[in-house]
Parts: sequence; C-alpha cells; structure tokens
Amino acid sequence: MSTRKGGAGNTCIDVAAQSEQAACHAETHFHLISNSESARDVALRYDASKVHVLVTGGSGYLGTHTCLVLLEKGYEVTVIDNLANSKLEGLRRVAKLTGMGRYLHFKRLNVSDVVSLSEFLEVIPECSACYHLAALKAVGQSCQLPLEYYGEFRLRQR
Repeated sequence: MSTRKGGAGNTCIDVAAQSEQAACHAETHFHLISNSESARDVALRYDASKVHVLVTGGSGYLGTHTCLVLLEKGYEVTVIDNLANSKLEGLRRVAKLTGMGRYLHFKRLNVSDVVSLSEFLEVIPECSACYHLAALKAVGQSCQLPLEYYGEFRLRQR
C-alpha cells in the first residue's frame, strides 16, 4: 500500500493500492471458521456457484496436497482438522501457491466428536464430496498410547 504525506501531517492512503492489497490478502489467506461466527456469516463466505468438497484431516501431508489439487480444479474446500498431527502452515502455503485462499475454509474440530461435527455440518453449505483423511498415524505412539488410538475408532458422543 502506498502512502504519502498530506497537508498538516495527514497521511493519505492510495485507495487503489489498498484494494489491491485486500485482494491479495483474500487470495493468499484462508478463512478460519471460529465458534463466534454466526451461521449466516459463515454461509456468506462460500461461493454458491462452486462445487463444495469437505476434507477431514486436511491440514496434514495428504490433506494439503488434496486441497491444493481441489482448489486448482476450481472446487471450494472446507477442511476439518484437530491439528493433532499437523499445523496450519500447510494450508497457508496451499492458499499462497494456488492464489485461491478465498475458497479455502478451516475449522478446528475433532471428527470423532459427533455432536460438534453434526452442528458444524449444519452451518456450512452442503458438500458434494468428502475426502476422509483424518487419522492418528504414528505406529510407535500407537503402541505407547493404545487407548488414544482405540478411542479414534469409536465415535465419541457428549
């Protein structure tokens, strides 16, 4: 964004540069869906003309690569992940690489929490497809903490 000094020390902002920066931000950043957002606010973030795909475990290695291809093919993508084995940095990179961040949405959620998952699915637009990639994956850890992994195979209810 370019600025210049106006009279009496005021800073003038170049409106064209400001709107260009906002557009760039929308392309390289994605939508983090918070618990405080209303269903209406969440729905307004989606483009009704695009096919909507849900990716569970979408911030992991397989998930980010899947999201990258889906965005490049023109889909709108919602990622659900509890971030147990991943970080948001992968999704930031996907948004930056594709330039399609405005079509990438993220919700931190454990898919085995059936109540929270059901509530969330009521808020977002209907999905045409789902890639289920969420999983605990460390063999060594599964031997050390078998009950953690056993719990992932049963759906939890509140």
